Amino acid sequence: MVFEFFKRLFAGSESRPHTSSRHDQTRTILLVSALRSERDTVRAFSLRYGWHLLVASTLRAAVELQRQEKVTVILYDRDLPEVEWSAGAAALLQTTSACFVLLSSATDEKLRLELLAWGGYDVVRKPVAFDGLAPLLQGYWALRQEINSAELCFLHPFRK
Repeated sequence: MVFEFFKRLFAGSESRPHTSSRHDQTRTILLVSALRSERDTVRAFSLRYGWHLLVASTLRAAVELQRQEKVTVILYDRDLPEVEWSAGAAALLQTTSACFVLLSSATDEKLRLELLAWGGYDVVRKPVAFDGLAPLLQGYWALRQEINSAELCFLHPFRK
């Protein structure tokens, strides 16, 4: 049953590009990364699947963008030089119900459990590959729509 759900989700998506007016306000990615390669991959995903993309290279810029627009998914680079990833997660998660995905060169169970404790959704190995990002974000969006929920990520004291 789950397989059929995802099969329907991706049926035909490879051959037709997404067309929309300015952007789909309900599907917005906030990428917090200073790496050009990550930006290029996420930009390719957003163009292909019709997600609006916001990019910040610092935590301060990310918080400001988050205040200005409703964000669906936050992709946060663990190696952002200015702050520990957990402090960045806390700063971003306390004011949003967005799904928080950590981009990391190390992806072990300890890190994944720590991320879940902070209210995150998943860890994605860097460098980010289009083939890995598309199923994760499209799957998240489909599940969010399927359960008709404004918040799929876990509830934690950091979230309002």
